Amino acid sequence: MDYTNKTVLVTGGSSGIGEAVLKEFAKKQPGRLFSFDIKDPEERIPKVNYAIVDISDGHALLEAVSKIPKHPNYIDFVVNSAGVKEEETPEGIERMFQVNVKGTSNLLHILRINFESNSIFVQISSERALKLNEFIGYSSSKLAGALVAKSFAESVWNYRGAIKIVYPGPVDTPLFRRGKSEERINKIQPTKPEDLAKKIIELIESNKKVLRCLDDFPNWTYVLE
Repeated sequence: MDYTNKTVLVTGGSSGIGEAVLKEFAKKQPGRLFSFDIKDPEERIPKVNYAIVDISDGHALLEAVSKIPKHPNYIDFVVNSAGVKEEETPEGIERMFQVNVKGTSNLLHILRINFESNSIFVQISSERALKLNEFIGYSSSKLAGALVAKSFAESVWNYRGAIKIVYPGPVDTPLFRRGKSEERINKIQPTKPEDLAKKIIELIESNKKVLRCLDDFPNWTYVLE
């Protein structure tokens, strides 16, 4: 696929999966590459335009999106990797739904209204969204975020571009590592972010709509569906 003169937007691009996806896109030398995150990256990727944005804040998100040049009138690729995992308390669950669900809805609404939606939108969910067997607040928020994305593909409010969903298994990100010992991390053998990023690009360049991690520890095999 030729990425020349293409515009790419990645949310959650300052670390983890989002950062890895930005690096993969950067290798393909697109015309414009944007990152929205609530914090700056530890190390900036050359030619990436970084903006501090909380996607759960609709006004801030609209302001940030309005600064992206309309060339020709749409953003070609969007990877919504922004997400949080908080404590399973009322406050923590509320924050997870604000970012993982409302943030997804905000992004799709704003892009649909402000750009011609001739693009590919990739929603990063979680394999926990397909199980709901633990961390119910996090799992249900990731499921709800995926359902919001699907609704834009299927309803009268449709996004018009292609919407694809990723259900990652364990990935070695700062979010995954939080609260875990090295012994526990080594036992789980999480996927490297850069390996998942390559799979996400493969999904984008395919005619498939889903990238799913199989529950086949220690392989964590990814399949396109």
